[in-house]
Amino acid sequence: MSFMSDMLQNQATAANEENAGNQQDGQEGSQKDADQHEGERTFTQDEVNDIVQKRLAKERERLSKVFQEEKQVSELEERERNILKRELRADAIEILNKGNLPTRLADLLDYSSEENFNSSMEEVTAIFRAALSERIKPFARQKTPIEGNAGSGMNSYSKEGAAIRKAFGI
Repeated sequence: MSFMSDMLQNQATAANEENAGNQQDGQEGSQKDADQHEGERTFTQDEVNDIVQKRLAKERERLSKVFQEEKQVSELEERERNILKRELRADAIEILNKGNLPTRLADLLDYSSEENFNSSMEEVTAIFRAALSERIKPFARQKTPIEGNAGSGMNSYSKEGAAIRKAFGI
């Protein structure tokens, strides 16, 4: 039993020493805090406002520069897009002329990119050729010639056709 009581007494002594050390550390810490507070500067409201205004002005200036740079980049990109559109439109008119198609079809094309241009050119020309083909079909059909009149080009029922037949004895 004495072993156990010695052990309990040692633990109690260690705890008391630790508490005393913590109190001493606490006093030293509060003394350090007091020393630090003496070294710190306090600001008036006007000084704080002035500091904040200066920082805001710097940030506004930085953002203004960034905005101007972005604006210049976007203007350059817009110019590049316009140049691409003009070049593609010129190519479209050339292609349409070579294909004997109306150049007004160039107004229907998508010039936002080369890929869009190529696909829209194919689609528009295909649609136009199909529509043209459908429109021409009825005019391209010929009537079957009437027997005895093949190759004469005259209608057997017309007065001119009858006079020619009579003259040649047909």
